[in-house]
Amino acid sequence: MPQDMIAARPSPQWLVSLVNTRYPTTMASVTVQLPADLADQIHTPDLSREVTLVMAMNLFREQVVSLGRAAELCSLPLADFMDLCAQHGIPVLRYTAEDLDEERATMIRLGF
Repeated sequence: MPQDMIAARPSPQWLVSLVNTRYPTTMASVTVQLPADLADQIHTPDLSREVTLVMAMNLFREQVVSLGRAAELCSLPLADFMDLCAQHGIPVLRYTAEDLDEERATMIRLGF
């Protein structure tokens, strides 16, 4: 790839900013209460960030939000969120048996 094309490529943070301006979001704070003994066992430097990641993955898995919206909630580029889902065993493509049957029928109808 020519060097000038590489330099002209937008950074992932620019893309996240573009998404955030396209879907402006007012954020709300949520308080979670945990038993003291459990809270004492959590040693995560940024618990809020971790909870946001898990919540976004769960919302995506449950089909409450799209893949892009979940990535936006995490302030991650889409590819990074897809990698995160893969690390947690969450499929990012939803291709069902019905989709496959539909594809087969189309291929047969078209003579392939």
